Amino acid sequence: MNERIACILVKGTAPLMELAEACYRFSPQIAVREAEPPREPGGKSTSAIFLEIGKCTNLYSENTLFLRLAVLVQRFGVVAQIGLADDVPTALAMARFGLKQKDKLPLEALFDYASPFKYDDAVHKKILGMIVTMRMLGLEKLDDFAKLATRQLASRFGSDGVELSMRIQKKSILAWPRFTPAEKIIEKVELHELAEFQSCTDLEPLLFILKSAADRAMARLRGRAQRVSTLHLLLDLEKGQREWKIELPVPQGSTSGLLPILRERLNHDFAKAPLEKSIVRVSLTVLETVPSHRGQRDLFQTTGDANEAWDALVGRLCQRLGKDKAFVANLAEDYLPERAWQRALEALDKLPTEIPPRPARVLKKPVPLHKEGIFLVPSMKRGTVPKKAPKKWRIAEWHGPERISVEWWMDPQLQGFNRDYYRLVTEGGDQLWVFSVPARGDYYLHGYFD
Repeated sequence: MNERIACILVKGTAPLMELAEACYRFSPQIAVREAEPPREPGGKSTSAIFLEIGKCTNLYSENTLFLRLAVLVQRFGVVAQIGLADDVPTALAMARFGLKQKDKLPLEALFDYASPFKYDDAVHKKILGMIVTMRMLGLEKLDDFAKLATRQLASRFGSDGVELSMRIQKKSILAWPRFTPAEKIIEKVELHELAEFQSCTDLEPLLFILKSAADRAMARLRGRAQRVSTLHLLLDLEKGQREWKIELPVPQGSTSGLLPILRERLNHDFAKAPLEKSIVRVSLTVLETVPSHRGQRDLFQTTGDANEAWDALVGRLCQRLGKDKAFVANLAEDYLPERAWQRALEALDKLPTEIPPRPARVLKKPVPLHKEGIFLVPSMKRGTVPKKAPKKWRIAEWHGPERISVEWWMDPQLQGFNRDYYRLVTEGGDQLWVFSVPARGDYYLHGYFD
């Protein structure tokens, strides 16, 4: 497969390594060109990030990648230009000069062909001298230089000219430098750099600042195919500090899921102890992570988006109601119905098949019943019967039985025992789950079908 390169040319100071880490979601092959000095007086320094996207064309189109990179760049507050080409130097030159056609590049693009992955002052001076000579020969465009015969290049510009020509014609192979992301994800915001938030003592402006920091942290986590499970929030005040270690009940992979949890936690703590001084710096550190639902977007399924939405919902419920108050009842292997489930915070990917219908509500303790003709009447005191239960049920239909055998060791005589379960429909429209013990003929209410 042919090589295809996307280049993000960043102008001015920027969190270059963090932005490159977030780009892992688009390609596993990344290289970074460190900042170089301005080429013109009063200009800005530039740096670059390269992505090899030739092997990812089945995941996204170049137009889609261009738009998503533009959004990512904006999220990191970076001013950048994006170039696409078949090799690294051309992609860098395209981004630098804002062009889409290689034959329109000026001779100054030779700087990028001579040293694409890093700025070299000695190489820069050498190429500058070559460009002066080329202009004296009447050359204006990069394409003019590429058309020169190898013999002319060697005699006028030596081996450097021959190597440049080979790179322009893609006859020279470039070794990519290794990119290593930071060991820990830390996002900081200096409020003195934000004119609108130079004085921040309230929750709402703080949440706005936290959103930008969380956006960047989540973008970096997504590049690593991870979700945050524990994070540290530090507020540096004009005098003193406030900090929180937040262990999330459900790991989060999106800002939309994390921010409401932070809001709940900070709102509760600020109600008890308001900020007495203005915030000067916000620091968000990811302490622990778990694998993400996905690193790159699946074009054919949306399960990753649904899983992130689920994590956000459960996280908000746990924060508001308490960790033990929100849970999923997953099926468990147990013969006894009241024990055939377990608490969890994540639903099973696939539910067991070929099982009879089960009621939505199962009573913790079965209620004894006795039969009076076509009526079933609770045999217990009213305080132990569900509040909305009538004094007696008139049964219109009986469906069943379904025999459930319980483990033999639960019976004191070690004989085991059986239950026959029925689904009963009352004249009032209620559907009850009732079982009988064949050996004794007793009836028990065990659940309701809603």
